[in-house]
Amino acid sequence: MRDGHASILSQTVHKGEIILNKSKMLVLTSVGSFMALAAFTVGPLVPAFAQTTSTSTLPQGVTALYGTNRYETASVIANVEYPKGTTTAILTSGLEANWVDSITAAPLATALKAPILLTSGVATVGSATLTELKTLGVTKVYLIGEVGNSVNAPKIEAQLGQGVTATTISGATRFATAGLVAKTLASVEGVKSFSTVFIASADQNHLADALAADPMAAEMGDPILLVPNSGDSSPMDPNVTAYFNDAATGYLVGPAQAYLYNNAPSTLSLIPVYGQHAAGTASALDQQLAPKGGYKTLFITNGDEANLVDTLTAGPLIAMDDGAIADVYNGTVPASTAQLFKSAPVQSVTAMNIVGGPSSIPQTLYDTSTSALAEALPDLGLNLKISVANPVVSENTADPLTLTGVPSSAAVHWSIVGSNASTGSVTGTTTNASFVGKAPGVYSIQAEADGLTTTTMATVYGEAAEVAATPVASTLVANGTSTDAVNIVVGDVNGLTVANFNGTVDLTAVSGVTYSQNGAVLTPTNGVVSVAITNGTATFDIGNISKAGLSVIITPTNLVSSNAQPQVSDMTYGMAIVTSVAPGSNG
Repeated sequence: MRDGHASILSQTVHKGEIILNKSKMLVLTSVGSFMALAAFTVGPLVPAFAQTTSTSTLPQGVTALYGTNRYETASVIANVEYPKGTTTAILTSGLEANWVDSITAAPLATALKAPILLTSGVATVGSATLTELKTLGVTKVYLIGEVGNSVNAPKIEAQLGQGVTATTISGATRFATAGLVAKTLASVEGVKSFSTVFIASADQNHLADALAADPMAAEMGDPILLVPNSGDSSPMDPNVTAYFNDAATGYLVGPAQAYLYNNAPSTLSLIPVYGQHAAGTASALDQQLAPKGGYKTLFITNGDEANLVDTLTAGPLIAMDDGAIADVYNGTVPASTAQLFKSAPVQSVTAMNIVGGPSSIPQTLYDTSTSALAEALPDLGLNLKISVANPVVSENTADPLTLTGVPSSAAVHWSIVGSNASTGSVTGTTTNASFVGKAPGVYSIQAEADGLTTTTMATVYGEAAEVAATPVASTLVANGTSTDAVNIVVGDVNGLTVANFNGTVDLTAVSGVTYSQNGAVLTPTNGVVSVAITNGTATFDIGNISKAGLSVIITPTNLVSSNAQPQVSDMTYGMAIVTSVAPGSNG
């Protein structure tokens, strides 16, 4: 139930970190218009979509959750929900025409402890979602809506691989699908009926109103039932009718408030909850169904119909964190959302999450919503911000810090928190300070002023310990003209790029292969070509291959610094292989 639900984000998102699983970590860094999700791996690779970029630092307590597209955003959200993995997931189509099938899925997802992941089509899972299923360790999926019908379900199941079983939930209409979702929810919860139901319109143009009910319904464990529009002759699905008639309370969400049924039983108390638009409906639900003690987190979502899919997949996460939806769209923060910021249930908020990337919620909307929230909730400290002169710096190097958002006369206390606190130091008692990291790692720097705190991250790299070679592609067309770029990265013991390392690294030349860098051919000397490294990285090209089946083994050796940068005595060199293929054989 809403009042007693634990806050998952307060457990997994802290001081800028999102723990993905036992072998992965996403660290929030300031390199773009949103806080970046920069991946550092100590095991299997984090999917590339977890690496986004930005240009300004988000304040303390603000997190951006997004990938490069809707499918990858769903995966990022799933990793936050289940950092240690989960055995069950819900799959539903990510296509706009099919969203209505899954707006009722959040309560079931919560009951199953399953994230909602999106397929790239009604009969195609898509690479991002397949990767996420493996990352989470999923062995059972529920196929909801079009992906679960008799034609598409077998095609989806065939792509899941061995060891993954599927349960289908798909009706002949969107109403029937909602009824079957409710029936499955009842089975999972071990009940025959629900005392409370949420009733929403199935109109494709009013999905935002229905989605606004997702977190409340999910946390209360009650279903969302879809009803036809006024004048629609579609019959109510028997499952919908059963739960509609057995409930004692029905929340009529958004436009559904206009669809009062004449045959509603006298025992059902119908409570309209709506606003002039979707943002107003979300705010009305937030205020009417707030948890005791208020909300812990605000989730900034896009209420525009074209961008609802991120809200769809975030519903269970919002429920987990006792969160409230704050809709923004059309370049502004609607009056109803601004009013929500000032309402009593929101005064307990300690964090804000942005759901969706810059294409959904641009920087201007983020700035406007942050400003409105900071004004309404000064104790949240959203105006506090630490600027780090060099977010990535070498060890034992002084790094200037500046704190803004507080009066210059305020007493400021600086500290390093977390596991690396003992290997770093911050000196300063004003809004200006200096940070020094004495060992490689990621440091969490905290500033406290007037009872408010804010935190930022600084990465400290050590001496060179490894050289990694990574080809852009694993194959090269053997037509004598194609080339493949290969990246070289000099890393420390933690795999962090040694950003001040300049020098060279040698490669064993393969006969018949041309090596070039920056457009200049690298001539082998005694069977070795030398590649120049700048700021810890290098890129070179291989090509001029006419023979198929040739394995080009890229073996870095002999790392040499030109600017006296230290390196460990037992350097590790990572080998890479590119295989030449006949023209046309690589698709």
